[in-house]
Amino acid sequence: MRAMKACVVDDDFTSRTLMRDYLNDMGWDVLLFNHPDGTPEPDNKTLPDALSQDDINLLVMDVRFGKDAEGVFKGLKETKKLAEKGHLSSRCKVIFISQFGKDIDEFEKVKKTLDEKGIENWWLDKPLDFVELDGIIQQVPEN
Repeated sequence: MRAMKACVVDDDFTSRTLMRDYLNDMGWDVLLFNHPDGTPEPDNKTLPDALSQDDINLLVMDVRFGKDAEGVFKGLKETKKLAEKGHLSSRCKVIFISQFGKDIDEFEKVKKTLDEKGIENWWLDKPLDFVELDGIIQQVPEN
């Protein structure tokens, strides 16, 4: 059985590390990114490269990396762009995480794009409910 692969994007070192350790304990291979347009630790692939080339099954995306000029949270905006440019496909599931609650209007725009492309997605608030997280992860099929 081949290991499932995930990308975890979070600007908080502790959150990134905890999610990596949690997924590793479940048998997942994990690439870590500190920003949607940053490079992973310790690799040098960009997030779009990893999603396009590495058979990624799961993207865990922190929502807040500040807002862009239009006031959209960068995690949401970058995920939408990844889907629109074909880096995210229906084989990759997305979990959005945030400790600041949900911007319903912006999330619904991103969700609509993901839904149209057949990309399953969920929203979880921090601190994470690991029972709920585990239930979602169990739904992610192998490629």
